[in-house]
Amino acid sequence: MRSMSCSSVCSEDFYLEAANKRVLSRVEVMDIGVINGVVHLVKNILHADQFTIWDALTDMPQLRSIHDFLNSHFQEMRAMLNMSTNPENTVFLPSNEVMERSLDHLNILVAVDSGTLLKALQGHVISGRYSSSSFEGEATFMTFAQSNKNITIKRGEKTSEITITGGHVTSKVIVKDIYCSNGVLHIIDDLLHIPTRTVGHEIRLRPELRYMQVLMQTMKDPQYDLDDSRRNYTVFMANNDAFSALPWDTVSSLMVNVNWTVEITPTFTVFVINNNMAAEIVTRDIPAINGWIHVIDRILTVPYRSLANVLTSGEDEVRYVT
Repeated sequence: MRSMSCSSVCSEDFYLEAANKRVLSRVEVMDIGVINGVVHLVKNILHADQFTIWDALTDMPQLRSIHDFLNSHFQEMRAMLNMSTNPENTVFLPSNEVMERSLDHLNILVAVDSGTLLKALQGHVISGRYSSSSFEGEATFMTFAQSNKNITIKRGEKTSEITITGGHVTSKVIVKDIYCSNGVLHIIDDLLHIPTRTVGHEIRLRPELRYMQVLMQTMKDPQYDLDDSRRNYTVFMANNDAFSALPWDTVSSLMVNVNWTVEITPTFTVFVINNNMAAEIVTRDIPAINGWIHVIDRILTVPYRSLANVLTSGEDEVRYVT
């Protein structure tokens, strides 16, 4: 018989730990009474001294797609996840749903730029053994892809939700704490560091572009289909603050003048100093599979200042006259 210990890592969770402290398992269901004792259901196998992160990928249906992809194209990643390391590693890998959505684009990247893709995948691995309870507040970690692929991990103050940001991609941890002999595995709902969505899809996911999302949905124009992966776009999207800063008279005009409102969307497909308006880029270089997104702080086709405001505010403001 082998020994093990039980501990409470945080107030709501209990864990069993093998005596060698290499494998930890969360108690998922406690206190199932039976006629000859008590049963507790745990998350993974204890005393499996060689149950590596790669073994977990092999065994878990939720990770079948990333397992097959790494096994086919990146044996160096398989070797890293299968070896004993000191210190151990913590890995964040995408679920089947993410891989199935992204697979066509990933297969193209394998053929034309496998080095960049390998760096992105290495950007899902950090050194050290981190359970979900180890993360507090917000912290940035260097990954195996070095400094150009750091990730930021944030734990919610009022919830146990954990988000991982790599590049311009933010994902949620959807399955926590798969403890292995050479580290810890967490399953996430997106692929970090590399684009896997179209420009249109990326815009729809960003809360700071909510006004533009509504506008684009209402004023659809087939000439500018930002979900068409066969075309390439560079778009400059006005953020929510740009709409909030509009004078009420301008807002009223936009609501009444449909043609003027329709002009807003195609304006942002090519960057110009448009209509004597200038905008500052507040978030640059958001990648998509069919182009790039830059978030700007003004709408380029509508006035923000009256003539009197411009003439009395200084020479630099003349560019805002329309």
